Amino acid sequence: MKIVAASCSKIQQIDPQPVWSTIKEEEPDVLMLLGDNIYLDRNRHKDPNKLRKELRELYSRQVNEHHFQELINDLSARGAKLLVTYDDHDFIGNNRYGADEEPELGEVAREELLRAFSVPTTNGDIYSHTKTTLVDIVMLDERFYRQSPEEARGDRDAILGEKQWFW
Repeated sequence: MKIVAASCSKIQQIDPQPVWSTIKEEEPDVLMLLGDNIYLDRNRHKDPNKLRKELRELYSRQVNEHHFQELINDLSARGAKLLVTYDDHDFIGNNRYGADEEPELGEVAREELLRAFSVPTTNGDIYSHTKTTLVDIVMLDERFYRQSPEEARGDRDAILGEKQWFW
């Protein structure tokens, strides 16, 4: 079994991205995109509609990048798994935390990630459990429920949130 983990695909600076062809040649059984799948150009979004527009444009550029698109098509054709989560640069901005922001911003970020990538979810959230023949893979959401370090002291739910911890 081959599992590939990747992150930090800054389409604005790295275009084209031939590394995806190298990954395709390896024929992975699982591709895990661990966040920063795109990089928001603007880190201080307050308007959910402007955030949605920017996320949609950047995800479109990434998923339509020729090498990436060929890899995703190959994964699908072979029945391989694509697992995706986000991090700060493809959530609502650099070093921003969902629990500290307007909830609608986090909702928009989650919706756009799910629109760009058809990935497993748990009750609409992006954390998931995927069984393979050899391993179980747990993908977590460390942004949506996360609190800033200043707010989080002593709170066990400060990163994953109560709902995800319970799951």
